[in-house]
Amino acid sequence: MVLSKRLECISQLVTVKSSIVDVGTDHGFLPIAMVSRGQIERAVAADLRKGPLAGAEKNIAEKGLSDRIRTRLSDGLSNIEAGEGEALVISGMGGNLITEILRRDHAKAVSFKEWVLSPQSDNDRLLSYVYEAGFHIEAQADLYEDGKYYFMFRAVEGHRDIPEDPAFPYGHLLVKDHDSVLFEHLSKLLTEKEEVLLHLRDLESEKVKRRRIEISREIQELKEVLKQYEMQ
Repeated sequence: MVLSKRLECISQLVTVKSSIVDVGTDHGFLPIAMVSRGQIERAVAADLRKGPLAGAEKNIAEKGLSDRIRTRLSDGLSNIEAGEGEALVISGMGGNLITEILRRDHAKAVSFKEWVLSPQSDNDRLLSYVYEAGFHIEAQADLYEDGKYYFMFRAVEGHRDIPEDPAFPYGHLLVKDHDSVLFEHLSKLLTEKEEVLLHLRDLESEKVKRRRIEISREIQELKEVLKQYEMQ
């Protein structure tokens, strides 16, 4: 099975060899590919929705992998047992929702050796929670596919202090490595925010004034991060 660039990148962030739990598995493509090529031995494919989970079951059966990939109807980790997998994979959701899933079932979440997470928004809250939970970020990736940028990372056990780096909410390890995709992503984001600020320039409601202050702060933060790319 050929994965999308996004799912392939997620799969490559997984380092364990035994088992994963894929929360929000949709049609089960990620665990099917990883088990089929021998990257992992077994998996649990979990989803909140009955329709996609039925599709995953069909796909798994067609590949002859029903004995190695179990499906589970589960709201986050609610129907997952501690120890069912070495790696936890969650993607395709907002950062706030992923944070809530991890926080709600904290004991289960920290039973995994590593988390591979790909938030679609609110990166800063999720990244901060990783450190609060006693994990730390070991690897990050940013890619562009079908008109969208996707950020993802691997977090592993072990308490560390949150990096004091303006690049932390955006991918501090990628900035340190001068990752070109993230540079493009942040440059585009900066342009978008500057255009929004220009549009709000002549509006004077209190709500708009507060928004201008917020966007101005975000613009300054992005400029500081992009400056790091100039440092060799």
